[in-house]
Amino acid sequence: MSQSHPMVATTLGLAYFPSPLRRQPASTQHVMGVVVMAWLTRHPVGRWGANWAERGSMRLRYLEHLDAGAALDVRVEEAVELGLEVLDDTGRCCASGAAGLEPGAAATLSAAAASLDPAAPGPADPVPPLPHVVDGLVLRPLVLPFDAVQDLTFVEELADGAWWRDRGWAHPAWVASAVNEVIGQSIAFSDGGYWRHAGSELRHVGPIPSGSELRLYGQVERAFQGAHHRFAVARVVVAADGQPAAEHVATFVYGASVAPDGPPRDRANG
Repeated sequence: MSQSHPMVATTLGLAYFPSPLRRQPASTQHVMGVVVMAWLTRHPVGRWGANWAERGSMRLRYLEHLDAGAALDVRVEEAVELGLEVLDDTGRCCASGAAGLEPGAAATLSAAAASLDPAAPGPADPVPPLPHVVDGLVLRPLVLPFDAVQDLTFVEELADGAWWRDRGWAHPAWVASAVNEVIGQSIAFSDGGYWRHAGSELRHVGPIPSGSELRLYGQVERAFQGAHHRFAVARVVVAADGQPAAEHVATFVYGASVAPDGPPRDRANG
């Protein structure tokens, strides 16, 4: 069964978390990928409730640029998983993915996430966005508190905003923005490259309550070249008070693709 949910795009007032990425000021009307995630959590929350915050998953691909004020239609396909699509007023798919529930009564980290070293220091300074440097890069950990009063102000516009706020649990979009910060403090995107968020994948291991101290750590698993962009995939573990709470996989653009023996190609969508 498919459901349609018309909406108007908004930035939610969610600030760019990764301070290094602010070197290239973005339009205040630009909708970040993590904001698209925020729009969509209402659907798995509505279906699975607290179970989704304890052992739910979501994967999303961000396909097209979006600005605040755009008329959109969110399509939700009810099946074992929830299929998710964000369409613009021409019917073009701007984002797509799915949300689901991990089997069993409790969730654990994937083998890839469990193998990451939480004590690995990562680079002291952001590294240049070069394939041989980015591929396999251990990311510099980020330690920060989660305060529901301070960090959930953006959920006011969300259909499930009160659900997260009443429980004092970190919203996945805020956590995803912190994952972007981990990447942004490790790679100097403006040093001959640029940042674009191309996709997100998350797995919850447990809710993150207000007052938790978070430690985010991870590694770039692979780098590859597309028709127009250079991409990388980073896996980041989110620990709350020393216990695993989530893992996020971010796919991102870090610069223009380079033709063999040639200059960087243009920045058209790829």
